[in-house]
Amino acid sequence: MQDERIWSSTPDAEEKTREVEAGIPSESGRKMMYCPRWLDEDAKKEWRRLSAVLIQEGLLTEKTYNSFASYCQEWSRYQKQQILINEKGVFMNTKRGEIREAPFVSIAYKALRALQKSATDLGLSKSTYDE
Repeated sequence: MQDERIWSSTPDAEEKTREVEAGIPSESGRKMMYCPRWLDEDAKKEWRRLSAVLIQEGLLTEKTYNSFASYCQEWSRYQKQQILINEKGVFMNTKRGEIREAPFVSIAYKALRALQKSATDLGLSKSTYDE
Protein backbone atom coordinates (compact mmCIF):
# COMPACT_ATOMS: atom_id res chain seq x y z
CA MET A 1 0.00 0.00 0.00
CA GLN A 2 1.37 3.42 -0.93
CA ASP A 3 1.57 6.46 1.33
CA GLU A 4 -1.37 8.78 1.03
CA ARG A 5 -0.16 11.87 -0.80
CA ILE A 6 -2.43 14.23 1.07
CA TRP A 7 -1.38 17.49 2.58
CA SER A 8 -4.54 19.51 2.23
CA SER A 9 -8.09 19.30 0.97
CA THR A 10 -7.57 21.94 -1.70
CA PRO A 11 -8.39 21.14 -5.35
CA ASP A 12 -4.74 21.59 -6.34
CA ALA A 13 -3.49 18.97 -3.86
CA GLU A 14 -2.39 16.66 -6.71
CA GLU A 15 -0.30 19.45 -8.22
CA LYS A 16 1.25 20.19 -4.83
CA THR A 17 2.00 16.49 -4.38
CA ARG A 18 3.88 16.48 -7.69
CA GLU A 19 5.81 19.54 -6.50
CA VAL A 20 6.77 17.81 -3.25
CA GLU A 21 7.86 14.68 -5.09
CA ALA A 22 9.95 16.89 -7.37
CA GLY A 23 11.53 18.52 -4.31
CA ILE A 24 9.83 21.91 -4.72
CA PRO A 25 9.15 23.52 -1.30
CA SER A 26 5.70 24.77 -0.36
CA GLU A 27 4.79 28.46 -0.61
CA SER A 28 5.42 28.83 3.12
CA GLY A 29 8.82 27.15 2.80
CA ARG A 30 7.65 24.43 5.19
CA LYS A 31 7.90 20.77 4.36
CA MET A 32 4.58 19.23 3.37
CA MET A 33 3.54 16.14 5.32
CA TYR A 34 2.05 12.95 3.93
CA CYS A 35 -0.95 11.34 5.56
CA PRO A 36 0.14 8.02 7.14
CA ARG A 37 -1.31 5.08 5.24
CA TRP A 38 -2.20 3.21 8.44
CA LEU A 39 -4.87 5.76 9.43
CA ASP A 40 -8.44 4.60 8.88
CA GLU A 41 -10.72 6.50 6.48
CA ASP A 42 -12.27 8.78 9.12
CA ALA A 43 -8.81 9.61 10.48
CA LYS A 44 -7.65 10.46 6.95
CA LYS A 45 -10.63 12.82 6.60
CA GLU A 46 -9.56 14.57 9.79
CA TRP A 47 -5.99 14.74 8.46
CA ARG A 48 -7.27 16.38 5.25
CA ARG A 49 -9.44 18.78 7.22
CA LEU A 50 -6.69 20.12 9.48
CA SER A 51 -3.26 19.42 7.99
CA ALA A 52 -2.99 22.43 5.66
CA VAL A 53 -4.00 24.82 8.44
CA LEU A 54 -1.57 23.26 10.92
CA ILE A 55 1.26 23.39 8.39
CA GLN A 56 0.47 27.02 7.63
CA GLU A 57 0.44 27.86 11.35
CA GLY A 58 3.71 26.00 11.87
CA LEU A 59 2.08 23.46 14.20
CA LEU A 60 2.48 20.40 11.98
CA THR A 61 6.19 19.68 11.72
CA GLU A 62 8.36 16.59 11.72
CA LYS A 63 8.37 16.82 15.53
CA THR A 64 4.57 16.88 15.80
CA TYR A 65 3.84 14.50 12.90
CA ASN A 66 3.19 11.46 15.13
CA SER A 67 1.11 13.48 17.60
CA PHE A 68 -1.06 14.70 14.73
CA ALA A 69 -1.43 11.19 13.32
CA SER A 70 -2.44 9.99 16.80
CA TYR A 71 -4.85 12.91 17.11
CA CYS A 72 -6.54 11.94 13.83
CA GLN A 73 -6.78 8.25 14.73
CA GLU A 74 -8.12 8.97 18.22
CA TRP A 75 -10.66 11.37 16.71
CA SER A 76 -11.85 8.57 14.46
CA ARG A 77 -12.02 6.10 17.35
CA TYR A 78 -13.88 8.57 19.57
CA GLN A 79 -16.33 9.43 16.79
CA LYS A 80 -17.14 5.76 16.12
CA GLN A 81 -17.72 5.01 19.81
CA GLN A 82 -19.85 8.11 20.26
CA ILE A 83 -22.06 6.97 17.37
CA LEU A 84 -22.54 3.64 19.20
CA ILE A 85 -23.40 5.47 22.42
CA ASN A 86 -25.97 7.58 20.56
CA GLU A 87 -27.50 4.50 18.93
CA LYS A 88 -27.41 2.01 21.82
CA GLY A 89 -27.15 4.08 24.95
CA VAL A 90 -24.65 4.10 27.80
CA PHE A 91 -25.87 0.91 29.50
CA MET A 92 -26.49 -2.63 28.33
CA ASN A 93 -27.98 -5.80 29.75
CA THR A 94 -25.66 -8.75 30.32
CA LYS A 95 -26.60 -12.38 29.68
CA ARG A 96 -27.30 -12.67 33.42
CA GLY A 97 -29.75 -9.78 33.24
CA GLU A 98 -27.46 -7.28 34.96
CA ILE A 99 -27.24 -3.70 33.79
CA ARG A 100 -23.68 -2.60 33.05
CA GLU A 101 -21.93 0.23 31.31
CA ALA A 102 -21.48 -0.62 27.63
CA PRO A 103 -17.83 -1.30 26.69
CA PHE A 104 -17.83 1.39 24.02
CA VAL A 105 -18.35 4.05 26.73
CA SER A 106 -14.97 3.21 28.23
CA ILE A 107 -13.37 3.08 24.79
CA ALA A 108 -14.83 6.52 23.96
CA TYR A 109 -13.53 7.95 27.23
CA LYS A 110 -10.02 6.59 26.64
CA ALA A 111 -10.04 7.88 23.06
CA LEU A 112 -11.16 11.31 24.27
CA ARG A 113 -8.34 11.45 26.84
CA ALA A 114 -5.78 10.45 24.18
CA LEU A 115 -7.32 12.99 21.79
CA GLN A 116 -6.98 15.74 24.39
CA LYS A 117 -3.35 14.81 25.04
CA SER A 118 -2.50 14.82 21.34
CA ALA A 119 -4.27 18.18 20.92
CA THR A 120 -2.22 19.62 23.77
CA ASP A 121 0.99 18.20 22.28
CA LEU A 122 0.11 19.91 18.99
CA GLY A 123 -0.67 23.24 20.64
CA LEU A 124 -4.41 23.02 19.97
CA SER A 125 -5.64 23.25 23.54
CA LYS A 126 -7.50 26.31 24.81
CA SER A 127 -4.66 27.18 27.17
CA THR A 128 -2.34 27.40 24.16
CA TYR A 129 -4.59 30.01 22.54
CA ASP A 130 -4.64 32.06 25.75
CA GLU A 131 -0.85 32.45 25.72
